[in-house]
Amino acid sequence: MKKTILATAAVLAMSGTAMAGSLVDINQLGVDNVASSAQLTGNGNEAHIRQAGDQNRSISKQDGSGNYLRVRQSTSHNAVGDASANTELSQTGKNNEAYVDQMGGDFNKVKKAVQIGDDNSLKVKQDGTANLVADTRQDGKRNAIVIKQNDDQNEVRKAVQDGNDNTLNVTQASYKNLVTTAESHGNGNAINVKQNGSWNGQGNNLNGTISGMPVTEANFSLHGATRQASTVVQNGNSNTAKINENGFGQSFEIYQGFGGNTSTGSTVVLTQNDAVNYAYAQQTGSDHTANITQGGHLNRVFVKQAN
Repeated sequence: MKKTILATAAVLAMSGTAMAGSLVDINQLGVDNVASSAQLTGNGNEAHIRQAGDQNRSISKQDGSGNYLRVRQSTSHNAVGDASANTELSQTGKNNEAYVDQMGGDFNKVKKAVQIGDDNSLKVKQDGTANLVADTRQDGKRNAIVIKQNDDQNEVRKAVQDGNDNTLNVTQASYKNLVTTAESHGNGNAINVKQNGSWNGQGNNLNGTISGMPVTEANFSLHGATRQASTVVQNGNSNTAKINENGFGQSFEIYQGFGGNTSTGSTVVLTQNDAVNYAYAQQTGSDHTANITQGGHLNRVFVKQAN
């Protein structure tokens, strides 16, 4: 039976407006539950949501600064946020923290998480198979996104940062994991991706493998957006993309200055250990650096730098 809990800071503060330092604490046990919390004014608010069981959903919204939000879901087929408006995990303000832990199950999803403001942090941890981080976004300066996925066939579909001096870190363990798009717009941003295991960058579709690719092949029209691969896109100046992949059959593409945008002084550092790996790096603009290291056999790398 579905149970729905709606909580607001105003209710907990026993007044018509939310008090600074308000608290929401929700615990749900069972299947197909929904928890929704809204803290719409004040600073230093806290929200804790714990859901144990399958097919549970959580929606949270905080406005203000110095707020703290933690969502913990255990077992399988759970979801945080939704793709539609006003139903995502949302924080607006500065110095906010949001944590999502989806543990002990498979097929869990972070459908949408958004932070608007400066000096915010969003951390997502998923254990299990076939989990998805569908859409995470930050708009502001000095923000940080950290995503960790343990086990196989997980996907980070879209992680986007708009602004300057932001950091985005993605770690995926095991095999057939995919970072569909990790993207930043602005200056002085850093994207770091680490994948351990085999066949990462291709998900369940292995059509992007370089098996059978002639050693002499260097036709760029055959690469870049034509293969399934994990992808980093950075538009702006003085950006850094660091990629470390350990395992067999990895695929990764990096674009700095893309879609008509140019950039200056950006850096790619990509390391692929083991064999049958594919890397493509395209830098548009000037004063770029691309450092590519591949260990093993049957690897292919394509680097394109142009103004």
